[in-house]
Amino acid sequence: MNRLEKIWEYLQNNLSNFGVGIVTMLVAVLAARLVYGILRNQVVKRSNQKLLWILLADVAWAAVIVAGLALAVRIAFGVDITQYIFVSAGVLSVVMGFAFKDLGENFVAGFILALNPPFKVNDYIEYKGIIGQVYEISIRAVHIITPDGKEVYIPSAGLIKNEFASLNFNGILRFGFALPLAFGF
Repeated sequence: MNRLEKIWEYLQNNLSNFGVGIVTMLVAVLAARLVYGILRNQVVKRSNQKLLWILLADVAWAAVIVAGLALAVRIAFGVDITQYIFVSAGVLSVVMGFAFKDLGENFVAGFILALNPPFKVNDYIEYKGIIGQVYEISIRAVHIITPDGKEVYIPSAGLIKNEFASLNFNGILRFGFALPLAFGF
C-alpha cells in the first residue's frame, strides 16, 4: 500500500510535467505533418523523381516524430531516451544494411553509370546473351527493349560487375538473320 501512495504522490507532483510532455508531443506531430506537407508539395512541383523525394519526406516526418517523442519523454518523465534511440538506430542500420545489400549495390552502381556512361539511351547493348535497345537508364536498373518487344530490366550492379557489349558505340550496328534454304539451292 505504501508503494501505491508513493506513486500517487509522484503523479500529483509531476502532473504539470505530464501535461507539458503531451503538449510537446502534439506540437511535434503537427510540425511533422507540416514538414511532410511542405516537402511533398515542393517535390510534386519540381521533381521528375517523385518516389525518391517522397521517401525523403517520409524520413523527415519520422525524424521529427522521433525527436518530439524524445523531448516529450524527457519533459514528462525526466528520462533521456536519446541514447536508446541512437543504439536502436545503429542496430537497425546494420540489419537494414544486410537486408538491402543488393539495393545499395545497385544504387552505387547507378551513380557510377551516371558519372561515366558506357552507353546512352537508344544504343543497343548485349548483356548475358540478351540484345536490346536502351530505353531508360535509372539509378537502380537499365531498361532495354529487345527486337521482339520484350522489356528487360538489367540491374545497374550487373552491368558494372559483369561483361556487356555496346553494339553501336561507334555508330555502326550489324544485324544478322537466318535464311532457311532448301537442300541444294
